[in-house]
Amino acid sequence: MRLRTLTTGGVLLLAVLIMSCSDKPTEPEPPSPTLLEQLQALDGCTIEEIEPPSGAHYTRAFRIYITQPVDHNNPTGETFTQRMFLSHVDEDAPLVLVTWGYDVQNNRSFELAEMLQANQLYVAHRYHGDNHPDPFNWADLTVQQAAADHHRITGIFKGIYTGPWVNYGISKGGGTAVLHRRFYPDDVTATVAVVAGFFSSTHDPRVDEFLTNTVGTEDCRSRIRELQCLALSRRESLLPLYENYAQTMGYSYTRIGGIEAAFELDVLEYSYIFWQYYDEAECDLIPDESISDEELFNYLQRIAGVDFYRDAMCDLLECAFYQLYTQLGYYGFVTEHLDTLLDVLGNDPSYEFMAPQNVALNFDPTVKQDLVQWLETEGNNIIYVYGGLDPNTAAALSPGAGTNSISIIQPGANHMLWINDLDRRQEVLDSLYSWLDLE
Repeated sequence: MRLRTLTTGGVLLLAVLIMSCSDKPTEPEPPSPTLLEQLQALDGCTIEEIEPPSGAHYTRAFRIYITQPVDHNNPTGETFTQRMFLSHVDEDAPLVLVTWGYDVQNNRSFELAEMLQANQLYVAHRYHGDNHPDPFNWADLTVQQAAADHHRITGIFKGIYTGPWVNYGISKGGGTAVLHRRFYPDDVTATVAVVAGFFSSTHDPRVDEFLTNTVGTEDCRSRIRELQCLALSRRESLLPLYENYAQTMGYSYTRIGGIEAAFELDVLEYSYIFWQYYDEAECDLIPDESISDEELFNYLQRIAGVDFYRDAMCDLLECAFYQLYTQLGYYGFVTEHLDTLLDVLGNDPSYEFMAPQNVALNFDPTVKQDLVQWLETEGNNIIYVYGGLDPNTAAALSPGAGTNSISIIQPGANHMLWINDLDRRQEVLDSLYSWLDLE
């Protein structure tokens, strides 16, 4: 049988078929980097995957150590390592930056992140705990440098988390969040500060007025003053109980000047702590002069407690108290009704003994003045939350009339206040969803 000859069109078709068979197949697109790979690629970060907080909405969690400049004005100079925890749900979800005011040892979930079903970064404060160079210069422990820490963290992690950001803190951490916002207003879209006191000096007189004439009822405030007088008048019989307790627990009180000074401070602090952590129902439980010495000691230990003034606690908190006595401010004590009963501390005691020893403590009021001026004119998208009984409310910040920010004071609430307990909870959520452009 004769072979058929190919037409011109057949020749062309055959050539195309041969060429197409000889071409290499198209290479598939390389897979996108995993979350862990993205985190491991971050500059100056060490990543360790851990279990996410139990019972929360997160799918993964990581312990992260980031290398930070000691002085952000000299980024090539000395560095330190700062610890934080990332709890992850989705790169496109919102992210809550928790600016904790102290050290952070373990991960936990905060209610705002759960309310928004958001990712969460939980960051230790510079120099607190082991988050510092060794040795370190106290002059670098400033609100400006701390804000720069959070600014750098924000810039690094926004490469992964592209959703809206909100920073959030409680008490000292709430002040840290607001100060971060003041120095870097574009880092986050919104800020929530819970029970954050913004003191005007190292003895803010507004707190004295609050404790003396404002909080609770006059009857309860009077009973608190009487209890303080009763305790100090029983000094000789109470002191052996304090000394025995310190010896049993192995506590020393050299920084405050001995156990007698700690006893006096315990009595002075009683009025502040009473309203910070208890409510008006506790007023009915204030003992009268019929109480025994041992019962009075146990009662004071339950409410205030002398443990806070021991040397080990001073060592743990001296970074915080350095900040309080140089830039942040603090409260003092109402002593007028105790003038003749204070033998050791005098009539204007303070917590300076908890700050680092042999370090100058020069308070700078311009930090607060600058912050208030900025908040009144430019501090938008900020929510301040306070408890009506909490002495920190005496040093509350209020939004400026020209801003859209919100201040909420929950009646009958103390320092242990949660957003979910607010009567105006829905207003908080509605505001955040609007500002963050969430459905």
